[in-house]
Amino acid sequence: MKTAVVVGGGIAGLVSSILLSKSGVETVLIEKEKTCGGLLRSFRNNDGVFFDYGTHILSETMIKELDDILFERMNERGWEEFDILKPGNIICGKLYDKNQMIYTPYLPKEIYYQGLVELLHTKPFEKPVENLKEYTEKQFGKTFSQHVFAPLMKKLLGCKLEDLHQDAHLLFGYNRLVVADGHTSRELKKSPFFESKISFETFYEGVSPMKKYYPSDRGGVGKWPKQLQEQAEALGVKILTGQTVRKINVQGEQVTSVEIDNGDVLFCDQLIWTLSPYLLLKAANIAFDGKPPQFRTMTLHHFVFDRPFSVNNFFVYCNDANYLSFRITLYPNITNSDERKPPYNCTVEVLSDPVDNLERLNCAIHRELIDLKIIEEKANVLYRNTQKVEAGFPVYTNEFVKQNELQRKLVKENFSNVSLLGKGNGVSFFMNEVLVETYKEMKKLIETISHQYN
Repeated sequence: MKTAVVVGGGIAGLVSSILLSKSGVETVLIEKEKTCGGLLRSFRNNDGVFFDYGTHILSETMIKELDDILFERMNERGWEEFDILKPGNIICGKLYDKNQMIYTPYLPKEIYYQGLVELLHTKPFEKPVENLKEYTEKQFGKTFSQHVFAPLMKKLLGCKLEDLHQDAHLLFGYNRLVVADGHTSRELKKSPFFESKISFETFYEGVSPMKKYYPSDRGGVGKWPKQLQEQAEALGVKILTGQTVRKINVQGEQVTSVEIDNGDVLFCDQLIWTLSPYLLLKAANIAFDGKPPQFRTMTLHHFVFDRPFSVNNFFVYCNDANYLSFRITLYPNITNSDERKPPYNCTVEVLSDPVDNLERLNCAIHRELIDLKIIEEKANVLYRNTQKVEAGFPVYTNEFVKQNELQRKLVKENFSNVSLLGKGNGVSFFMNEVLVETYKEMKKLIETISHQYN
């Protein structure tokens, strides 16, 4: 029987281990945390209230075999199905509650009109371009580049546009702008050229047909990777949590075994690596001139209030550079927005420079929730907590992308039995993209293993 070691217990690691085990490959998964799921984990406070490390609404991929794995238990009680998500966004201190994409009409009038004229006069151009500044200027015009993207990306990634890769904004889904009313937007989007730049006015248009899910029992999105882990273990996958790889043993171009913290040596025919390729090269003692990836400090600020929120959005994205808050998740709005039942809990994600005083930052975020009219001033805080997440968001500079490409190339040149997925591959930004990429790569690998085995 063939054997595989999967490193990383996020969604890429869990799905790949399930697919491998289903194909008859004896599989071991290694995860450094106590639980699998990566940023899709949740935790419960002493009062029984759940919070997510990174809230995601789950969505089908339209690949039947993959969706059967991902959502096999969604017909059970405890899961809510959605057709439409309800994100909002803040710019210039104002909430636009009908779309996640940046609502440019809230900009000062002279800036908005100048930006709109420039966008309508943009011309086709060839990619790649030198940096995000050049890309946003060519794609959206200089005014929107300067007044929308420059301050926002400085807030989120701490860099100027000219220092960022042309695709850095895609980490946050900012591929389009709201620039006009519903009728005008619909007419402009009939052109493929403008469709790639302009968003519909509201989230009620352009709705994906794919089913979407979130736990209706307020148990947090971590319920999902827990179910995937249970599915993997039922198939015979051995999952080792609280362990990291300390050494990778190689003969020729073959990884033969992996040594972990507890001293165990795991022999394998195939290594599935879902972490940074930098870590793999270091563990295999491959000499190279490279730097570890830089990440933006990510803090999560969890609150429970004694009053309902003043908005009905599932998420609010604060794109205003004058505020520290970025994504605000309003849990009761997701699962019972019509009934507005307690607990009134939320999580605010902040990307920033290194933080010295978490308590002071938490107090500042509380004040921002009031100033942004997410919560009433007279609402009392029943619970608060702040967490720092290591390796939250990569600083997506040209140098980061170059280093990542060089390191992936070195892995492919040095090892014939290593598959890079998820963060290891570094080419997919969003959860569904990672899932589809993982599925396709694993199907290719399983077919190759099957031919070799037979």
